[in-house]
Amino acid sequence: MKLLGIQSRLFVSYISLILVIALILGGVFYLFVSSYIQNKVLSTYKQLVTSASSQYDIVVSDMDVLAKDTIVSRIPYADEMNLPPLANPILYLNDFFFLDRTVAEGIAFENPELGKTELITGIINAVNGLNYRATEVLLYDMNDIMYSAPFNIAEEMIRERRDLLASAPWFRELISEYGNTHLLGPYRTNWYGSKPGHVFSWFRTFRFTSDPERRGVIEIQQDYEKIVKIVESSFGSYANRVHIYGSEGELVYPVEAAVSERLHPERLASYAPQADRAFLTERNESEDSGRQALIAMRSGYTGWTIALSMDYEVLYAELYAFRNNIATVSALMLIFAFLLSYFVSKSITRPLKLLHGAVRKRGRGLNLNPLTEKQEKKIASSAEEISQVYSAFKDTYSRLEESMNDTIEARTREAEAYMAALQAQINPHFLHNTLAVIAAASEEGDIEKTARMCYQLSDMLYYASTQSETMSTLQHELDYSMDYLSLMKMRFEEKLIYDIDIPETLLSMPLPKLVLQPLIENCFNHGFKLSKPPWTVRISAFESNAGWEISVADNGIGIEDGKLASIYSRLIPASSPQDGRIADPAAGGIGLIGSIRRLTLLNKAGFSFELGRNEAGGFTVRLKFLKQ
Repeated sequence: MKLLGIQSRLFVSYISLILVIALILGGVFYLFVSSYIQNKVLSTYKQLVTSASSQYDIVVSDMDVLAKDTIVSRIPYADEMNLPPLANPILYLNDFFFLDRTVAEGIAFENPELGKTELITGIINAVNGLNYRATEVLLYDMNDIMYSAPFNIAEEMIRERRDLLASAPWFRELISEYGNTHLLGPYRTNWYGSKPGHVFSWFRTFRFTSDPERRGVIEIQQDYEKIVKIVESSFGSYANRVHIYGSEGELVYPVEAAVSERLHPERLASYAPQADRAFLTERNESEDSGRQALIAMRSGYTGWTIALSMDYEVLYAELYAFRNNIATVSALMLIFAFLLSYFVSKSITRPLKLLHGAVRKRGRGLNLNPLTEKQEKKIASSAEEISQVYSAFKDTYSRLEESMNDTIEARTREAEAYMAALQAQINPHFLHNTLAVIAAASEEGDIEKTARMCYQLSDMLYYASTQSETMSTLQHELDYSMDYLSLMKMRFEEKLIYDIDIPETLLSMPLPKLVLQPLIENCFNHGFKLSKPPWTVRISAFESNAGWEISVADNGIGIEDGKLASIYSRLIPASSPQDGRIADPAAGGIGLIGSIRRLTLLNKAGFSFELGRNEAGGFTVRLKFLKQ
């Protein structure tokens, strides 16, 4: 990877500093302004939704007030002695409604010419007023007592409507208790004139004071156009984006919409989780509609939810315009910052580039030729610091070349000494174990066996003590190891079994001296020490396309995970003698660790190893060599 020049570094540093400052300041400014614009836009639309919801609450509240005023209207009469036996000596419409027509008309009213129907409808019209606070007011119960005003709807039509409503669960719940209320969404009716229209109703139950179990219903019907006018006056051109839903998810506005517009109550609740508070949510009804914002508010009084659906592009048009302006200004400022940084960094690094260019023209690696007099004067006149750097470079270069040659020679000798130390450290350890075997044979009095063991030990000591060459072959290493195994076989006899499976094509492979036998010796020192015979040692090798592999396996006690991890941690790559870990006899495994380190040092990347337990018990060492 090519390193950056000084000018490039300065340029990158300046640009980075400018970008960081610009991003921090610009980001804070953008977040502040965009947050202000966003809150301002949302506040505007939330106020529209809140205002419309409040107007609906006022309309419905006025309908409820009208219902209450009608129910508690006092019935005029002349003589209290003619009153029927009532719980309340003052006669109100809610009690008068339940009186039998004959009894009711037998009361001496102030205007005795009025019958019960005329009196009730007259009171309704009086409360409703000349401006018609409601389109129609109906009073009825489940026993065919029915009155209405101002249109005086026929009893058959009222009965038909009552029976239709009686099948609805909400109506049964309504009449189950005195004072219950219910708001019914828009429905089509043809009661008022020749042109059918839509109305919505507010219901309230009342009771007979003398018999609380007798209950009636007052229904206040209101023209649907009031809803339409509120939407149009509140939202103007956005009225076509407004939907109003009832408490059960039924569509209230627009009334002409399809039935499929009905929402599940849980989904409707997600639009406005809390009552009397406007919420902003995101919805994607279809792929064609794109990303849309939904501003919704649920009235705690009516239970209706009003929702304004807006495309994000329309809702945040002002914010997007501000963002585009910020992007344009930022781009222009960055271009200016790039140009300024470039010229500043160029002016600062021009002397250094002169020196660098002159050195590159005259130098090839370490064989640097002095600069011409003209070039030296040019560099010296550029800057005092550059001139001092060049003078110091000329003084130190000659010493640098001499020092590097001395270092190379010293490291070569140090590496050779390290290899010799690794090879020499194995001999005393091996000799101790081998002499113990010969001593045991001598005690048994077998002279021929002792002599054969001494000859084999002599051959092994000769091979191990010849240090003029550090490299050998797999054949010689195998012969050396066979002598060792033979000595061990003489000692342990039938307790020891060894097997060697190595192809002849691998016998000429190069190996460092004394790396195979220590792996075998490791089996006896660690694997068989606490295990019962017979003991088995297997040496095998095979060749592949990538290289060749040799392994030494035993059936001993194996190795614990903690100790295996400890050995791996000590087998760091011996790329330099300076790691200070030639051997650590106290830690154990000196032969195994020494062999692997020597192989690693001599083969570098062409060697790898694996240590692990066998499935059937024991320990295996695998040495892998790549083809050179």
